[in-house]
Amino acid sequence: MAAALMPAREVAILLGMTPAEADTFVYAIKNGIDEPLVNAYRKGRLTTKLKLRKKVVQFAIKGSPAAQPLADSYLKEYDTL
Repeated sequence: MAAALMPAREVAILLGMTPAEADTFVYAIKNGIDEPLVNAYRKGRLTTKLKLRKKVVQFAIKGSPAAQPLADSYLKEYDTL
């Protein structure tokens, strides 16, 4: 579900969490708490982020004027590490 970029609260509802559990889940995601379910959520989102970035880079290499600025911004992110 996270790979489909669904918000954390909606994922919690679909997983059948109680409102209190959903609040804890969302809090853990927002505050970088290291828990298995939170890590799974992050991994799902990052998997999609990687796929999207790969496509942007492919399009930029092929000359897409819309993709080139995005690819440049990715390079600048890397330079600031």
